[in-house]
Amino acid sequence: MTKFEELCAAYGQLKQQYEANRRECMAAVGALWNGLRDYLGAPEGMVSLYARSGSWAGRKVDGPASAMNLADDTFWHFGVALDINEETGQMPFHTIGFELRLKKIGAKFILQVEQGPQFELAGDGPERFLPLFDYIFQFVKGRYQNAFTDFLLKGDPTRRFGF
Repeated sequence: MTKFEELCAAYGQLKQQYEANRRECMAAVGALWNGLRDYLGAPEGMVSLYARSGSWAGRKVDGPASAMNLADDTFWHFGVALDINEETGQMPFHTIGFELRLKKIGAKFILQVEQGPQFELAGDGPERFLPLFDYIFQFVKGRYQNAFTDFLLKGDPTRRFGF
């Protein structure tokens, strides 16, 4: 093998590593998406992925490949949207979205919700996401609990929920 052929082989190995990592991250996002819906007990279609950047930015998408974008910080960025209603069976009244970042290093996934703490998750089962799901639940609930106060004290017009 020539030195040039060795360089070509090294490049091929690099691309294979990147592609394997991308596939594993997409599978993790898919498991997170389905697991969050199950954790919340949400009906089908009420937990969605959305793209944070690229040609689909801000739009709900049908899977991880469309939602995920590799940013300069080496994390995959994507969004999760929850369609919330006041009563079961009603049309969604409010959609709340938030950004997540994900990176796979070795056998662990590092995940972060917006500017919150980083979670290091290992293993293959859905239970690996439980600490993250608990955090997401409290994070979203906290947004709603603080919304009225933020509206009154800060005059934030984005916090008008039903009035």
